[in-house]
Amino acid sequence: MVGRRIVRAFRIFSLSALGVALLASATPAADSQIGAVLARDYSGAKGTRTSGEERKLFFDLPIFSAERVDTGAEASTALNFLDNTRLQVGPNSSVVLDRFIYDPERHTGAAAISFTRGLFRFVTGEMKNKDGFDLRTPSATLAIRGTKFIVFVAADGRSDISVIEGEVAVRSCDGVVHIVGPNESVTVAGDCTESHKSFGRTAPRHPSVDQDYTRFGDGNGVGGRDGTGQTGGKRRT
Repeated sequence: MVGRRIVRAFRIFSLSALGVALLASATPAADSQIGAVLARDYSGAKGTRTSGEERKLFFDLPIFSAERVDTGAEASTALNFLDNTRLQVGPNSSVVLDRFIYDPERHTGAAAISFTRGLFRFVTGEMKNKDGFDLRTPSATLAIRGTKFIVFVAADGRSDISVIEGEVAVRSCDGVVHIVGPNESVTVAGDCTESHKSFGRTAPRHPSVDQDYTRFGDGNGVGGRDGTGQTGGKRRT
C-alpha cells in the first residue's frame, strides 16, 4: 500500500510539471493582479514588486505575480488568490508569489509559490486541478490535493509541513517522497541530509496561522481597488 502511494505521488509530481508546462504560454506578465489582501487589520506586512517598489499591504489592495511579501517580528497578513485559495503569513516570514493563473469557467489553472522563510497556513480554493500548484520551500516540493496545511521554513532552510486536512505529497531534497495526511508532519533538513515523517504537528504555533482565514475577513472573494470588494479595516502606520 505504501509503495502504491509513493508511485502515485511521483505521478502527481510529473503531472504537476506537465500542467505547468502546458500553461506556460498563458503565464501572465509580471505584475499581473493575482488576488488581494484579505487581512483587515494592518500590522506591518510589506510587498515588493518586480519594479523594486515596496508598499504596505493594507486590506483589499491587489497582490501581483512575482511579488515578494515580507513580515517583521510583529507583523502578519492573509492573502486571497483568484480561485479563493488563501495564504496566511506569520511573523518574520517571506514568500514569493511567483504566479497564479485561473480560468473561472473551467476552474483550472496553475500557480507557483515559493516559501522562503517563516510560518504559513495554506488553504486551497476552487481550482480543480490541484496538480497545477507548484509549491516549494528551500528543501522540499509539495504536491497537494484539496487540503489545508502549515508550512514552517527555518533560517537554515529546514522545512516542516504539518497537514490539517487532506493530503500532501512532500518530495524532500534528499530524494524521498513522503505522503502526509491529517495530523501528520514531515521535517526536511535544510542541508538535505535527512527527512522524516512524524505524528502530530511539528510546525510552530502562532495565532496568525492557528485560526482559519475567516478570522481575517469575510471570505466573499477577491477584492481590489476596482470596486470588486469592500474596503475597510484598521491601518496601522
